[in-house]
Amino acid sequence: MDYSDHVTATWRHVSLDNAANDYSVLVHYARLAASSHNTQPWIFRLEPGRIRILLDLILRMGHGPEMPYSPRRPVEDVVE
Repeated sequence: MDYSDHVTATWRHVSLDNAANDYSVLVHYARLAASSHNTQPWIFRLEPGRIRILLDLILRMGHGPEMPYSPRRPVEDVVE
């Protein structure tokens, strides 16, 4: 796969018809969501009947006076 193929695969439309039963469809769109720091510092774990949203502690997120640093903020952003 070249770069263009990866971009096409990443931004492809996925039908939401079976989203209630197939959470991977929801995760496909959630992982594309921007975060307040544009770092997408979350990890999704699919389990039977649930999606766990975890903070990726390896990523270092910046912070400034307009948005105080909070390790919970990125996960709160994606849950909204």
